[in-house]
Amino acid sequence: MFGTPPGKPHRRATRTSPPMSPLATADLARLEHALRVALCPADHGSASTWSATLCRAAADLVGGGAYGTVLAMSERTVHRVLHTDVPDDIDRVYRAEFAAQDLVQTRMLARRLPVGHELDVCTREELARSPFYNEFSLALGVPFSFGVSAFRGASAPHRLMLTLPRWPDDAARDRAAAMLRLLAPAFAAGVEAVDRLTADPAELARLLDVLAEPTLVCDRRGTVLHENPACAALLADVRLRAGAAGEASLRAELRALAAGVGALRGGRAAREAALADAPPAAARELRVGTQRLRARACFTAEGTLAAEALVWVSVERAGAEAAVAAPDALRARFGLTAQECAVARLLADRRTDAEIATTLGVSPHTARTHAERVRRKLGVARRTEVAARIAEA
Repeated sequence: MFGTPPGKPHRRATRTSPPMSPLATADLARLEHALRVALCPADHGSASTWSATLCRAAADLVGGGAYGTVLAMSERTVHRVLHTDVPDDIDRVYRAEFAAQDLVQTRMLARRLPVGHELDVCTREELARSPFYNEFSLALGVPFSFGVSAFRGASAPHRLMLTLPRWPDDAARDRAAAMLRLLAPAFAAGVEAVDRLTADPAELARLLDVLAEPTLVCDRRGTVLHENPACAALLADVRLRAGAAGEASLRAELRALAAGVGALRGGRAAREAALADAPPAAARELRVGTQRLRARACFTAEGTLAAEALVWVSVERAGAEAAVAAPDALRARFGLTAQECAVARLLADRRTDAEIATTLGVSPHTARTHAERVRRKLGVARRTEVAARIAEA
């Protein structure tokens, strides 16, 4: 399976390599798995998790103990590494000392090759004379690599790199290249999906952060993707009243609500599991210590805020505290922002500036500024009058 790398004695081939033999059943299974992973980044929760899973699937496809790396390029330099299995010491040396000298990767990008390796862009003689190849690739035991590039118009590409610890023979090299050519379109489609999934949450966060109602958004598995400031303030208030255990309990309840509703959009097995005892409730009454809360969950439409449907969870206080705690009423009556609504509630609970700062994660000076702004908007002379004033809303 392994041949002789440049820079060492080798016999030049006198004929072209024979055609690749048909793929075995095991090869087809590995290819199918790699294609499924590449095409479905949304199933993996994050770009980094998808990249790690794809690295393993592609390395298994290529064989030879390959190390996988997925990275985003900026012009001809590495902008961001989404995941790498390359040993830390090798990766560190490459990025610090040799990335700019990498003749092979520079030529692959310049020629916009969807799939390529050393001998696609360099002769053996060029490699044997290359300081980069001798001082890095051979010296650190990574003499051969395949590159799969997802080019998107004029944008810099994402790349899937498979780095081998030994030089492959001609048959193994040609077989791996053929498999990666089959994977390349799926990788390009996956990168496009990742771009949508990582761009849309930024817009989603901006939309959520202006809401006065405590709100968080989860994926279908109950993983929290974003919580707005009003939700963060409510959770911090729960922590002050019921301790860290109370906050953790509430977070777990909200994730379970989202996952239960999210299971209804999963496959048949997920739906049957969710419906085994009773349909998951779209609304739930929760009690944390002495506090009563009401949580509601619903789906966003696919393609509205992200490529997949997300679960939107809103929380409100129930019972006697509801009138005091309703942020929409405070905003409508007094013109308070989401942050000021949270401060008003904390002032009503007789919290000091230091406690407000700790709860909201801001400096004491910022907390004091918010408190004075709230007092002016409410039209009260003293902070002790805040509770009675906001009860009127």
